[in-house]
Amino acid sequence: TIQGIPDDIFSTDEQENFYYITFANSDLVMQDMGDSQNVTTQGRKYGEKSQLWKLVGNKDNFQLVNKGSGRSAYYDGSRVKTRQNADDNGFTIEVTNNTNYKGKYEIAWLGAASGANRYFNQWGGTGVGREIGLWQAADVNNPLSLMSEDDVMPAEFCVGEKGKRPTDIHDFSLWYDVPATATGVSDTWMEYALPMGNGQIGATIRGGVLCDNIQFNEKTLWSGTATNSGNQGYFQNFGSILVKDKSDAFSATDSDNKPIERYNRFLDIIDGVAGVNFETADGQTSFHRRYFASATDKVFVAHYEAEGTEAMALNISYAPDGQINAGSVTYTTEDDGTASATFSGKMQIVSYNTRFKVKTDGTTSINSEGINVTGATWMDIIMAAATDYDASKASFVSGQTASDLSQTVSSRINDAVEKGYATLLADHKVTHSALMNRVNLQLGGSSTMTTEDLIKFYNASEQNKTSSDGLFLEALYFQYGRYFTIGANLDTSIHAPSNLQGIWNDRSNTSFWHCDIHADINVQMNYWPADPTNLSEMHLPFLNHILDLGAPESNSPWYQFARMIKSGAHGWTVAVENNIFGGTSNWCNNSMKTLGAWYCTHLWRYYKYTMDKAFLQRALPVMYQNALFTKSIVTKDSNGLYEIKNEFSPEHGPVDVTAFAQQTSYEVLDEVMKGHAELGDESPLTASDIAVIQDLYDNFDKGLWVETYNGKECISEWKNNALSDPGHRHLS
Repeated sequence: TIQGIPDDIFSTDEQENFYYITFANSDLVMQDMGDSQNVTTQGRKYGEKSQLWKLVGNKDNFQLVNKGSGRSAYYDGSRVKTRQNADDNGFTIEVTNNTNYKGKYEIAWLGAASGANRYFNQWGGTGVGREIGLWQAADVNNPLSLMSEDDVMPAEFCVGEKGKRPTDIHDFSLWYDVPATATGVSDTWMEYALPMGNGQIGATIRGGVLCDNIQFNEKTLWSGTATNSGNQGYFQNFGSILVKDKSDAFSATDSDNKPIERYNRFLDIIDGVAGVNFETADGQTSFHRRYFASATDKVFVAHYEAEGTEAMALNISYAPDGQINAGSVTYTTEDDGTASATFSGKMQIVSYNTRFKVKTDGTTSINSEGINVTGATWMDIIMAAATDYDASKASFVSGQTASDLSQTVSSRINDAVEKGYATLLADHKVTHSALMNRVNLQLGGSSTMTTEDLIKFYNASEQNKTSSDGLFLEALYFQYGRYFTIGANLDTSIHAPSNLQGIWNDRSNTSFWHCDIHADINVQMNYWPADPTNLSEMHLPFLNHILDLGAPESNSPWYQFARMIKSGAHGWTVAVENNIFGGTSNWCNNSMKTLGAWYCTHLWRYYKYTMDKAFLQRALPVMYQNALFTKSIVTKDSNGLYEIKNEFSPEHGPVDVTAFAQQTSYEVLDEVMKGHAELGDESPLTASDIAVIQDLYDNFDKGLWVETYNGKECISEWKNNALSDPGHRHLS
């Protein structure tokens, strides 16, 4: 090995080694797109020669040669391309210094000096079709791995006759007739994975038969710190449970004539249950799988059945995400025939533990590749995961030891195993369906089309949108939003809001939005439907987060952030980009100072829907402290009205006095006054408290300016600037 680079990765005349050059933060590979064309990132495909490259030379100087075309990669001064001739300078490979991608590599072009922009980079960020440019060392879009062509499996077994819509699911269900793994898209997680959650554990199902990848998250598994230093970190991918078919019932090649037959997969959003059904080619055996994140027992459950002549032969393993500092996976068997897997680790603040147990009527054994189950007609996987996050503590951790955390996780699993699959499922369905059934929206009938076909039908014509099928899709879409709200917030004991991907994320430390809590619209988009769609309890994880970090006596990072924005400021506010510990990034913080006011409107909305006066008594001091921050940053205009200068209407337009900042800040002042009046003698605020903000309230510019746009009067977004971009991208 030369400075961490294995000698045997380089090809020789005697031994050729081809690799998928795979970027770590996207899992996309470099593909030759043609002579003198830009090399781009694409989804990895089994046996695709244009994605396979050999390194010819040595660590200090090598050429990249494509297996499919025989062309060499070269840098033309702007992008990496391919041609028949070798690059004039060649390339070198190094171990990355990016601490989030330990053990990964970076490829550098030798035509640029050390310290210059010379490292292969997914230009413009992650995504299919990105060109390869050169950038500084250790950029998040540089690190890569070399995946041997021998280590890549086919995406899926051959798929034969498609299945029909299951008859035992509710109308409000998503369903498909092929595995996500057989769709051919580059990002099956983003486009086809079926999400489920219980407010603590999030999981996604792609329905693979060759390999069933159950990817999972835990709501509080975050990197980052509690400081306002720009290190807000990321919401992390915990990893996956991989269930690989080891039987001889199916084949990945057409010649063997053993395809998956009559396949379907679904997500019943009323019951909160996903499923997969398929048969062998001879029709003699049918397989059924059911999945749910238990609404009652803090576990995730996967149930597998085989009915017929074929028994199941499966390998089950844990695959921790590579960026969460995970320890090694331990596999064990028990005297009762069950088998378990576990791993643990620590981020900057939180420690974590996860475990799953396999129970089956088959035979279990373990080896270095995981747990093997043979001769089974049924199998249950019960998984739990937890961190030591505790929002009530100044340190944000509970003080549990690693042993304590392991015991917490084990106890949840053991209790669930004792309860049994049937009871776990029944209890979960009762709780989940009760929440979903609080609202019934019927716009059209039901539909038998797959969800994908239904969407294509809807978009094909305006007439289709008002058909029975089209109207059903709109109702399904509405209920799907409620389903997400439940899945991300059902465990209201966790004082942490869902991030801008809810509680689902399949890649750690990747997206430029950090999978964080964006306070300039995204977290509000997550929660505004909770109360009007009769899910007020699902608002509480966010609201309790506000009450914890906005408490007057807390001196939390939010109070420190307010003083960073304005020296000597009173009260609190939040940044654009945040984590669950109150830590922030540095982006746009001086031009979006009033996002805390938007948070406070959620406290008031919850109160008005529930009329919970005990809640209002807790919320009012927090809202008041935000009003004090507003008082700290206002100035008077020429008319004697208070305004907040140098504000950015979220991600849109010029920096000015904005309707957004004025309206939300005034709204909080108004709600403090109303809340104090409604509570009367029970108000936690005093008359002298109110007097401090009375002049501010009486003379505040409410942000209700009118302008004319396209001949129509409308509320102006800025006090001193006209509307310029009415089609901004944010949608809720």
